[in-house]
Amino acid sequence: METPPVGRADRIAGLFILFLVLASLVAIPLLVLSQGYSPVDDANRHVAKVFADRPWDRIVVFRPGLRHDHTHVGWDAILRLARATLAPTKEELLEFSVVASFLLVFLPAVFLPARPEALLAAFLWLILVEGTPLSRLLYGRPFAATMGALLVILLLHANTDRFSRRTTGVLTFAVVAAATWIHSSWFFFLFPALAFLATGRWRTALDYAAAAVPGILAGAILSGAPLAVLAEAVSHQSQALGENLFTCMLVKEFQPNDPLPLYPLTVFVLLAARARVPPEHRPQADPLTDPALVLAIACYALGFRVGRFWYDIGVPAFLAWMTTEIGDHLRAAGPRGTVRYAAAVTVLCAGLVLAGTADSSERYSKTLKQPYPVRTPENADWFPDRDGTFYNLSMRLFYGTFFHNPTGDWRYLLGFEPAMMPAEERAILDRYLWNNRQDEILHTWAAEMRPGDRLLIFTPYVVPVPGIEWKTVCEGVSIGRPVGWRAAREPPATPSHPGHP
Repeated sequence: METPPVGRADRIAGLFILFLVLASLVAIPLLVLSQGYSPVDDANRHVAKVFADRPWDRIVVFRPGLRHDHTHVGWDAILRLARATLAPTKEELLEFSVVASFLLVFLPAVFLPARPEALLAAFLWLILVEGTPLSRLLYGRPFAATMGALLVILLLHANTDRFSRRTTGVLTFAVVAAATWIHSSWFFFLFPALAFLATGRWRTALDYAAAAVPGILAGAILSGAPLAVLAEAVSHQSQALGENLFTCMLVKEFQPNDPLPLYPLTVFVLLAARARVPPEHRPQADPLTDPALVLAIACYALGFRVGRFWYDIGVPAFLAWMTTEIGDHLRAAGPRGTVRYAAAVTVLCAGLVLAGTADSSERYSKTLKQPYPVRTPENADWFPDRDGTFYNLSMRLFYGTFFHNPTGDWRYLLGFEPAMMPAEERAILDRYLWNNRQDEILHTWAAEMRPGDRLLIFTPYVVPVPGIEWKTVCEGVSIGRPVGWRAAREPPATPSHPGHP
């Protein structure tokens, strides 16, 4: 086990390396954004909600009894604080959410390993193996807080030589409370406990529970409605996963993943390399008792059922385990106070920034190519009336249109989760997802639309639907409205959709 460096050269090298590590982590999201990148899903609706300043049930048509105002309370508060203090535009607040969420994953964790450069090496390897984890980290979504908390928890327990039980407990409580407040998905923190129990660490599991359970409760209390927060988080996940007979009807992140074989190969190589690490630099003698590795393997397998097991839980666990393994090798290699070591870390940081910001297959710049409709005085009649409904076939259309029109006084039939739709509309959407008959669902919706409602679809051409006239309001997006809408327009005496209050 390494003795903390006391030499002047090691202290200077440690500060220099920490600066490089932090600079690299900050540079990645900033350089990605400079290429025109903009997230295309939930980050848009979180930012737009701040500017809309109305509850979700006045933005999305929900099934009866659902409000969804008790999740992501902390993230909403952070964005509102940023808007109040920085006065950004929507686009600037969206960029803030990308940078902030990315740093939530890494900044708390980077101070935990004896060699923080090991975390960057593990992250670089992850980027080289598969691009999806990096893309998810740049989504600008609050799940980053939960990923960061899991990474902190597992690194704390991998560095017991550096942190006392008391310190570990306090930090665990803090990150769990913060993540529950920000993201609300408290049940993610059951997985480290299961990993500790699976590896025979009963006392560690009890210590963890003694810190995590109060942390969950504290985060829920901070949200203002603790019982609603705890209940809604579970009910939302169960409904999203439990009401679909076929995976094609699930949102993408709930669909099965196809984890790459390079992940188990990486595990085999690092385990084989352990023999080269002296025992004094290898505090974890048996890899099968390493909770981070066990959790990563379990989530890798569960990813074949639901991809989010791997990307949201398995990836932080894999990063924590790789960081520990690489750190052991670096500690065995000798002190950091040499020019050669500093040069190697500089190359590592440069490689990480280059790999992380490369616009491979237009993964960043392609978001510039899809415009979304913006309401103007010239096209206002093509948008829904007050309290009208946009019948949209795609969640992307909801994200993009809501972001560009946050103050629009209409609602979207399909918002950020199909499971939240009214049952009869969900059944119609499921039929479309199953047989991919766009004409069928448009005919069905056209028959139930009121004069103040509109159809919203991705299409470069006019779709022939009886009683509907079309206009391409921007490239690739068309809006349909009932023929004779002007003559039939009248002050709405009843809601334009059964889901309206």
